[in-house]
Amino acid sequence: MKSVFREHDNYLEVTVTEEYSFSELCSLIDRTAVEARKHGKTRILADLTRITGEPGMMERFDLGVKAADVLCPPYKTLVLAEKRKINKFGEDVAINRGAFLLSTSQREAGMSWLLNPELVTPRVGR
Repeated sequence: MKSVFREHDNYLEVTVTEEYSFSELCSLIDRTAVEARKHGKTRILADLTRITGEPGMMERFDLGVKAADVLCPPYKTLVLAEKRKINKFGEDVAINRGAFLLSTSQREAGMSWLLNPELVTPRVGR
């Protein structure tokens, strides 16, 4: 997997391309936290819309646990993915462990959630 970080005024964006890999995505979660701290950002946009392949159910569980462990508050994370790849399981796992995380295919609505300081619980469709 290839990833590119880009700093914006109010958030850090990471765009991921190429073939999905569980181990590489776990490492990317760690790197994202490091980059967010380095740039002083607490809001993160993870754009996975250009990734091929997708995690299985147990990998979604493990990724949700990892995201909650590494990207816990004060971080607020928006995960953009293709609609057909979103089932909310990994998101639910992360949220149940205290993360502020939303997975959606709706960029505009997702960005409104990400940048709104009042919203921490996802209320956006898939």
